Amino acid sequence: MRPVILAAALLLAGPALADPVADFYAGKTISLIVASGEGGYDLYGRLVARHLGALLPGKPTMIVQNMPGAGGLQAVNHLYSVAAKDGTQLGLIRRGAMVAKLMDMPGVRYDAEKFNWIGNVTSETSVSIASSAAPAKSLDDVLKHELIVGGDGPASTHETLARLLNGLIGAKFKIVGGYRSSGELFLAMERGEIEGIAYASWEDMRKLKADQIARGDIVILNQNGLERLADLPKVPFTMDYIKSEADRQVMRLYAAQDAMPRPIVAPPGVPAERVAALRQAFMALGQDQGFIEDSKRSKLDFNLMPGEAAQKIVAAVAATPAELGNRLAKLTAP
Repeated sequence: MRPVILAAALLLAGPALADPVADFYAGKTISLIVASGEGGYDLYGRLVARHLGALLPGKPTMIVQNMPGAGGLQAVNHLYSVAAKDGTQLGLIRRGAMVAKLMDMPGVRYDAEKFNWIGNVTSETSVSIASSAAPAKSLDDVLKHELIVGGDGPASTHETLARLLNGLIGAKFKIVGGYRSSGELFLAMERGEIEGIAYASWEDMRKLKADQIARGDIVILNQNGLERLADLPKVPFTMDYIKSEADRQVMRLYAAQDAMPRPIVAPPGVPAERVAALRQAFMALGQDQGFIEDSKRSKLDFNLMPGEAAQKIVAAVAATPAELGNRLAKLTAP
């Protein structure tokens, strides 16, 4: 009887001890595709990649693969149609991905709602900036005189915000495209190739560009978020320059991207139990001492949003009334 009892006990215990997610990820490598070259997206992608694998069942290795192009759309299209749908390829995509279809951006070949949204690393507010060598020293100057700003693809916020502000408040941003990332845009501004950048993350700038701001090398022209920033009390608030409520609604819809500017997604079709494990591991980063210390060393803020909340935001954006979406598309079109 004893061998039979032992065999029965092992059979009963086996399923309870098995972990199919750990079994799948053990010995595997996850590629995190970052939809940009050098710059803030790359920094955040590498920060997450250094720690997320260790928090997943099976502890897979995690590497970063940069895929700039088309303002981030190249990577998003790849993740949607080409990337493996087994949980071994993820993407840190650009904020414009969730509104690109709504804005009728060319080259959109995906449905944002069908991605598995794993979470969002941080929220932020954008500012428009100029080099101290540029003639514009304030937003009022940009309403009167042309300011040459850089772009890295028609769907990127660096370009869409410039066009939006030109249409909503009569700004005179002139876009020079061909760059690949925010890092290249800052280098171009330092070299004098461009005079400013229409969309820059204030949260990144106040840490990574603090010295240039303090010296006056970089001028903050205006702040573009939904609410004024407490640490920029004297910088003009773009919403104050928008005259009609209809246009303010357009600006609010556009600025909603900043609630989840650095989202991580898995392609459609990834098994539900692996999506759940990825979401759980992502949120565990917030309590992981290694990740916290690394973020401080890297001078990167984080404010983790669960994947379930991100998925709801994407669904809400997709349900935007057609009239509002059409107005946004018209104003941001290349």
